[in-house]
Amino acid sequence: MKLTKIILALWMIVSLHTLTNTAEAQHVATSSSFEGFWVGELKDADDDSNTNYMMIQILNGKGTRYTYNSDTEKIEPTDKTKESTMILGNNVCYTWMNKGGIWSETQAHLMSYIEPGALWCHLIRQVTNEQEDEDVAGINNEWKVIYSGRLNFYKNVAEFQKELDAD
Repeated sequence: MKLTKIILALWMIVSLHTLTNTAEAQHVATSSSFEGFWVGELKDADDDSNTNYMMIQILNGKGTRYTYNSDTEKIEPTDKTKESTMILGNNVCYTWMNKGGIWSETQAHLMSYIEPGALWCHLIRQVTNEQEDEDVAGINNEWKVIYSGRLNFYKNVAEFQKELDAD
């Protein structure tokens, strides 16, 4: 009888533990998991042949987009009017905004830590032109594109530039 009560008590503890614990992610990001230079080719959600090569550095919790300058053959930071970075759990949201002439543009980069050395990125690019929309009279012209893909980790820009120069 005493053994039955012990077994029943253990079964209840295991059952309660199982019911109260939610599934845990295989890979959980820490505050330093996002620090580094991230590079990858993103594909257009509507057209696989349309790609966007993405480079972003996250340093001290702040994101900066980079681009390849074909004149200098160097990777350089971009200069945007407004930028913001938010990190919480396994996710990073980096957004920049810019404008010029008759247009304004916003790019939101939604990134998830999927395993050490890899982020999955959804990039939403939205552009608004002050000219009238061709299809709908009376509104500004607006268009968007959504890209998705894997970003791979490099310690810093120099490490990636070195690999690029070796090719």
